[in-house]
Amino acid sequence: MPDTLLIHIADPVTDPDHTEVTWCVVAERPSLGASPPVESGLLGDAAMAAAGRRVLVALSASMVTLTHATVPGGRRGLAAVPFALEEELADDVEDLHFALADPEHDGSVPVAVIDRAVLRRVVDALQAHGISAREIVADFQLLPLGESDEWEVWFSERDALVRQGRHRGLWCQRALLDTLLPRLIVEAGESAPTQITWFGDDSLHIPEVPLLADRVSAVSAVSALARGVNSPRINLLQGEFSPRQQLGRVFRPWRVPAALAAVLAICFGVASVLEYNQLQATDSAQREQMVALYKQAFPNARTVQEPVGQMRSRLKALKAGGEAGVFDLMAVLGDALKSSPSITLNSVNYRQGRADVELIAGSLQELDRIKSAIEASGAVQATVQSANQQQGGVRGRLRLESRA
Repeated sequence: MPDTLLIHIADPVTDPDHTEVTWCVVAERPSLGASPPVESGLLGDAAMAAAGRRVLVALSASMVTLTHATVPGGRRGLAAVPFALEEELADDVEDLHFALADPEHDGSVPVAVIDRAVLRRVVDALQAHGISAREIVADFQLLPLGESDEWEVWFSERDALVRQGRHRGLWCQRALLDTLLPRLIVEAGESAPTQITWFGDDSLHIPEVPLLADRVSAVSAVSALARGVNSPRINLLQGEFSPRQQLGRVFRPWRVPAALAAVLAICFGVASVLEYNQLQATDSAQREQMVALYKQAFPNARTVQEPVGQMRSRLKALKAGGEAGVFDLMAVLGDALKSSPSITLNSVNYRQGRADVELIAGSLQELDRIKSAIEASGAVQATVQSANQQQGGVRGRLRLESRA
């Protein structure tokens, strides 16, 4: 497991490029009793230390409220947590982000609450500097958790953090700590601590509280928080702020272009396949029509391998034998059929310079159009011999003769 970069943000983020932070690198296996070196600067400076390390961001507890909610239905009722806390919170629940821990043994659910806009500015500032945080937590939850009857307090000349167990605690001004801490002890009742561990500069005076006291030297908040990187805590990066959702948010603007590109690629592939299949079907159908036309023109033919070549050979032979008229008639008939693909040719019989043609047309109008198309050549006269209605169309007979 890589080392952890702990970044402490003490004030709300207003400008990503001018956000002052404190940070330190917590080794995977820290030396016993040693405190990691602490650095201060802008968020962009801390980003240089993030390469190859897990990033844990501690926000000032002044921005985060930790509380407990009791909802019916176990895990199924967790969605109702914001509404269960609505009366306790000053802000509209729609403007707040709620992060949950596993339910406690008494069924209550620990909840960390933060203004959604505040957390969004923090996340955006981190991303602007290329920092991918694994966790964002309230800072007091990184004070090392002691025994169940012990509280932990970090204090400086200005601020104080109080951890009252796994998921309870708060921030307050140092000037209020002497008054607030005894009140918290009384309100805790049976859960009141018997000992407090104090973290802070050795030069600072410890408030007088009638409890056992242990003192740990910590020149800054981040040096005290570094001791509790393995403490239980609530990660604020849940729901819309989870890493998966953040990744989706980065790529969301590209989803529509990517989807369109994918759809176009699929459409192009499908169109190519359909066009290829259609061409194959058209080629096969045209070959079948040519074979059928050849057999209709020459009923005695047995095998037709190359209908076009065989047709040319037979017509050439007929022309050489004095039957040149059939060639002219078939040429005009073929041109007319090209202009009317819906008409089916059933049979052609040629005798003594004229051809009797049987066709299936969709209507009498189509039959009349094919007749007009044949006569439009000027070389062939077409006469309708018969036209009978049948299911699916009209069966017509035309007689074609060369004009003198």
